[in-house]
Amino acid sequence: MLYGARRLNKGRRHEIYEALESRGFHFGLATGRRKDGSTLPLEIISGDIKGRSGAVLLIRDITERNEVEERQRRVEERAFRSQNLESLGLLAGGIAHDFNNLLMIVQGHSDLITMQASKDAALKESIAEIRKSTNRGRDFFRHLLSFAGRAPGEVQPVNLSEIMRYTDRMLLVRLPRNVTVVDRLSDDMPMVNGDDSQLHQVAMNLMVNALEAIGDEEGTITTSSGVRDCSEEEFVDSTAAGDIKSGRFAFFSVADTGCGMDEDTQRKLWAPFYTTKQEGTGMGLAAVLGIVHSHGGVIKVESEPGSGTTMTVLFPVE
Repeated sequence: MLYGARRLNKGRRHEIYEALESRGFHFGLATGRRKDGSTLPLEIISGDIKGRSGAVLLIRDITERNEVEERQRRVEERAFRSQNLESLGLLAGGIAHDFNNLLMIVQGHSDLITMQASKDAALKESIAEIRKSTNRGRDFFRHLLSFAGRAPGEVQPVNLSEIMRYTDRMLLVRLPRNVTVVDRLSDDMPMVNGDDSQLHQVAMNLMVNALEAIGDEEGTITTSSGVRDCSEEEFVDSTAAGDIKSGRFAFFSVADTGCGMDEDTQRKLWAPFYTTKQEGTGMGLAAVLGIVHSHGGVIKVESEPGSGTTMTVLFPVE
């Protein structure tokens, strides 16, 4: 049995009658309530019966239709976001190459000046600053290439669990006392084809972000890996660049108990130059996304404000 929410709204009680009297039909939406207290969306269609005192009334449960429309909206949103990032990637790749050419000229001339100014300490110090800046610029250039999916790499079979274990060991050297790292990495992992150093970069970025999300509070970072079967539905809200087919995927994930993110932050997360940090460049996660896409992978983010964040990187297993 359904109890329409309209009956509780005094201003809308006579809406159907007024529409029938003026137009002869009525179309509207309402919220219904089942006996168990749960609600459901309703579509109400009614029409006047000519020559008779009465009306035909159709009330239809549109839960399934709304779910299909919502899924389609999310798919279109993902496609739009993917197209934007692809366009930005092409632009970033072009800029990066031109930028690197300029840096090579600057660095080359600074090398020549260094050779000619061996006795001028002040000049040598200035040249050293130039070289520092060009080196930082080249790091930025590599980030741009990674985001564009054009970073050079050496593809070979890699074990995702070993990548995470190495990253954990690197992080333990500077792990603050308020953070605990829990290892749930699988010992039985299939090999995936990838560039070892680039995937280490992905893992390190995710771990550093997890640390920063926890901040000075007591917290835990959990690293996991394994293999699981995924359906296409699971990738609707992911960073998939195109159609991702269902199948077996090897994955590693980084989960923290930090501050979490709202939906607006999650939508902007992968955009280049977007950052929530005071001194961040906004290229860390953009580079992560480019690397994962260039490996044919996908990233899923699960987060809520105050409830921490889990980032899972998945690669199809052939």
